[in-house]
Amino acid sequence: MHRAIEDVSDIDGCVPELPLDEFYRMCEHQQFTSNKKLVDFGNGSGLRFVTVYAIQDLSPVGNNNLEYVFQGLTNDGKYYVKIIAEMMHSSLDGTGEIPPDVMTGSAEDVQEYFGIFGEIFSQNESGFTPELDWLDEVIGALSFE
Repeated sequence: MHRAIEDVSDIDGCVPELPLDEFYRMCEHQQFTSNKKLVDFGNGSGLRFVTVYAIQDLSPVGNNNLEYVFQGLTNDGKYYVKIIAEMMHSSLDGTGEIPPDVMTGSAEDVQEYFGIFGEIFSQNESGFTPELDWLDEVIGALSFE
């Protein structure tokens, strides 16, 4: 963190995460990552992104499991900040469903399927509720002592 990442385009695919508690989400748990952006807060900075997590199997992309994730460090490196907020997107219906041909397809089929959501979300950031910019502003107003 700590502005070690100068450009979010340097981050391809998974966004490594530090544990929030005893439940640790690994890269393999992220079905996709989209809408990556560097966000500054009062005394630090970090990276936000949108994802859907799956622990044991594939999870469909739906309004019931879409999440905004922010993780960053204070400038002094003393505090790690992680915020997760539930999201909805206007292009999604309910819980979503993974097509059977994707479930039985190759790893490339799965990657292509989830990649579509990254494209949809990147092209329509205004479709998120709450709005990404609003969440970024809330985080920007925080300071940790």
